[in-house]
Amino acid sequence: MRIFGPFLLVAVLLAQPSGLVAQDQGGPLTGSSDGGPAGAPDTAGLHLKLAWQLARRKRPDAQLVQISGRTDASGRVLCNSFAPFQDGWRFTFFSPKTGEYLLMAECDGKPAGPLQEIRDEKAPPLLRIEGSFIDSDEALKALAAAGVSLDPRKYKVPPKRPFSLKLAVLADEHFAEARPVLWTVSIGNSSFLVDAVHRAQFDPRLYGVDPDDLLSEEDKAQLEANLAKRPEKKKARVHSALSDYDKVMEFARGKYPGSELMAIEGFVDAWGGSPCIGPGDGWAYYFFPPKKSDASVVFACKGDVGPGSAAYVPVDRAKNQPVSGRFVDSGVVIERLLKKQPDAMNESLNRQYVRHGTLRLLNYKAPPYPEPAFSELTMFWVLELGNTRYTFDARNGRLLFVRE
Repeated sequence: MRIFGPFLLVAVLLAQPSGLVAQDQGGPLTGSSDGGPAGAPDTAGLHLKLAWQLARRKRPDAQLVQISGRTDASGRVLCNSFAPFQDGWRFTFFSPKTGEYLLMAECDGKPAGPLQEIRDEKAPPLLRIEGSFIDSDEALKALAAAGVSLDPRKYKVPPKRPFSLKLAVLADEHFAEARPVLWTVSIGNSSFLVDAVHRAQFDPRLYGVDPDDLLSEEDKAQLEANLAKRPEKKKARVHSALSDYDKVMEFARGKYPGSELMAIEGFVDAWGGSPCIGPGDGWAYYFFPPKKSDASVVFACKGDVGPGSAAYVPVDRAKNQPVSGRFVDSGVVIERLLKKQPDAMNESLNRQYVRHGTLRLLNYKAPPYPEPAFSELTMFWVLELGNTRYTFDARNGRLLFVRE
């Protein structure tokens, strides 16, 4: 895997002709001065060093702000050495001193430029690419690893249709502290984002940003419209997981001194409530008293709280830890689900909002999911609905992923 890092810039500066001074001491550079090993695939990074050197001969403070080109499924550019600006790698640099954008091109190791790029004055500025990032071939490999097909025919285009790639910094106000460097990969009518730093398909949660915050106002309105299709139900008729939470905790303190809440479970409906007719129905709260291996179960049903038994206890003392901190109610979880999948609680024959599923709150001793975006999460609401398993962040009800 080729990683371009700022430490390689030092070698470039030392190799520049006498008298050429670069003011920028950062930025990704790679490749040897002769364009890399003979026969090496012409990926975005192979001749970046040479292109940058030539740009700095015109503007010594040139900063890399964008790379673009069309490639095959391996990330190798498809180019025409007679017209590299149309068919080749295009490198855009910015000079802070002059305010100019410079464009370099490269095809088969042959550079062209620099040319001054005239941009619309109303166009947002391109941001400087800093730090390390993966090459074009690794970007496509990251998509393949995420299950994205690299066969053009999957996108209803000819089998030899190239992929369009563009590397740039995401200029979005939601990422003020750490701006993602992204490869945008497009083919047909489909487009994918690859995080060029984390070497994976882009997930804004890695930067502390909720994906829903990035939706357009139109998309946000559609989510609310999805939820609005659900019939209204009087709040008093919805017995949610936290309806009797305080009573349950008070009962457990008296009945099982020193016990700790380990899980909450209910057979949830489309409003986030669990059917409750009498004692033993409703929500089950699982406690582990000290010096006792078996769990104690407390049931809560419309204000009736008392002990009970369960054939299955969904808690593993070796893996789970007590529920702690703040977490959202079951109603919030179901609302989040219906916004994203408005038909999730429907049955066939147009029977709407009649499904039920098992909803559990669990907290793990160690993060159970390997995905980078979830590396610090331990507490989840998990909904089992038929053969589908939905996992939510218990702190805010955000739907994390869906698995069959």
